Amino acid sequence: MGLILCEDIIADKPYYVEELDINIYSIEELGYILYEHPLLVMEDFISTALFDFIKTELKKESLAISIEKMYAEKISDENIIIYILETLDFYKSSEISRYKNLITNYRKLKRVEFLKAKADYMFGIKRYGKAIRFYSIICKQSPDRNIADKFQGKIWHNMGSAYANLFLYEKALEAYKKSFEYLKDNDILKKIYFLSKLGEDEVFTEFLDDNGIESIDASWDEEYNETLKKALASQRIDYLDSIMKKDSYEKRLLINELAAAWKQEYRNML
Repeated sequence: MGLILCEDIIADKPYYVEELDINIYSIEELGYILYEHPLLVMEDFISTALFDFIKTELKKESLAISIEKMYAEKISDENIIIYILETLDFYKSSEISRYKNLITNYRKLKRVEFLKAKADYMFGIKRYGKAIRFYSIICKQSPDRNIADKFQGKIWHNMGSAYANLFLYEKALEAYKKSFEYLKDNDILKKIYFLSKLGEDEVFTEFLDDNGIESIDASWDEEYNETLKKALASQRIDYLDSIMKKDSYEKRLLINELAAAWKQEYRNML
């Protein structure tokens, strides 16, 4: 990507990108999202609402007319996206070629593999609620889809991790249990053990009995305690501790500010 000369046109009414939970105001932002997030724009992104935004708010009438015509002619969404990127001329030909190859490789994936790639991407950008949605779609696929056990196990594992990041520990625990049924992986068993420590130890004992497991690694208790210690000593806890030392008025302001920031951070994960 070379030097981009930004235009003066800023939309009065931004275009909302649900998957990223952001508003875009310029043609440069649109180009960036199309190029940097291919998995999020390959399906359900190209729409008449987008055409209206490009035409009315970004004042790119010629581009809007062209892609509207392509859309009416049933040209694929990815080809419309590539046309937009080439027309905007923000990216080098070599970058566009890499983008085309990436899109082609994604399209070669089976449907469940594509959904997993999309879910994994959502997980990677901390949109855990969206990731869970796509993982759930895969898990609901009918048995005749012949989804391999290893693949299913990975889906349930990743879903468990997404739930854990949203502090939904009971749902995370159930997802990890399902994952273990498929994979019989010791690392997953350790995660089940750690989560069970947050609730009832009897749950884990019952799980061991149900799966014919006689013992676990003796070092897990020490690892759990060390992990817990690090969490309690995190920067966030230190910051909260420093807030509590302020006078009452400043303390109230800082607590409200911190709570708002945490709420926004949580919303961004959904």
